[in-house]
Amino acid sequence: MTFVMTKNENVTINSRGNERELINLAKNGDSDAFEKLLFDYKNYVGYIVDTTCWSCGEYREDFMQEGFLALFRAVRTYDGLSSSFSTYAFQCIKNAVITAWRKYERIPKEREFCDTYDRSPEEIVLEQESARLLYERMMLPLSELEK
Repeated sequence: MTFVMTKNENVTINSRGNERELINLAKNGDSDAFEKLLFDYKNYVGYIVDTTCWSCGEYREDFMQEGFLALFRAVRTYDGLSSSFSTYAFQCIKNAVITAWRKYERIPKEREFCDTYDRSPEEIVLEQESARLLYERMMLPLSELEK
C-alpha cells in the first residue's frame, strides 16, 4: 500500500486499487485499514453534514457520528460491482445523516420564554389581562388606517 502525505498532513489514498485493498482489509477486521479510510473520508462526512444539516448547531458532532457509522456500514456492505466506493459511501452517509436530521426535527424543542411552571394560574391570568389592557391603550390613539 502506498500513501501520500499532502501539504496539510492528510493521508490520501494514491489510487482506487489501494482504496479497494483498504476496503477489503477493513472488511476482514483490520482496524488500521478502517482508520485510514475513516481519516480519508473525514472531510467528506463533514461536507455532507454541513450541507444537509446547515442549522444543527451544537448537534453537529452527533450528525458527524451518524456519518461515521454509515461509513463503517458502507465499508462492510460494499460489493465493488455497482459503483465506486466513494459514490456508494456518499449515498450511505447522506441517507444516514438525513434520517438522523429527520429524527432530530421531530424531537420537541424546549420552548423559549416559557416560565409558566414557576407561576400560579392566578399570576398567569393577571399577566395576560395586563398585556391585553396595555395593547388596548396602545391602540386607542391610533386611527383606523394606522391600526
